[in-house]
Amino acid sequence: MELIKTKKSDLPAIRKELLEKQHYRCPITGRDLRTMRPENLCVDHCHHSGVIRAVLPKGINGLEGKIKTLMQRYGGYTATDVVGQAKALHALADYLLLHRVPQTPYLHHTYLTPAEQRAKRNAQSRKRYAASKKV
Repeated sequence: MELIKTKKSDLPAIRKELLEKQHYRCPITGRDLRTMRPENLCVDHCHHSGVIRAVLPKGINGLEGKIKTLMQRYGGYTATDVVGQAKALHALADYLLLHRVPQTPYLHHTYLTPAEQRAKRNAQSRKRYAASKKV
């Protein structure tokens, strides 16, 4: 495929073409992009090759960039190791799916049940109320 250098003025037509190819769906979340304001959509591109990939919601585009940066910083991946990053993301998805059902009998020491959270909030409210009465 021959790559075509674009101008900023080409973006509206490219956006329209990509949206039609994507059936107006976000390729990551599946969200209907017709429900979003045009200024909240962006033409996503690879920062290493410059190749335009798809139209994404701005938030998802930012999320994609943050995830890649964090994987480089903490996962030890290079910016160009797309396959390694994708494998790690698949592994993360598998990990989250596996742990929908507890795999250990332990609860983290900072975890509070909804009843404990409510009791803590009520205690804080009583303390604030008592302090306000002293003034």
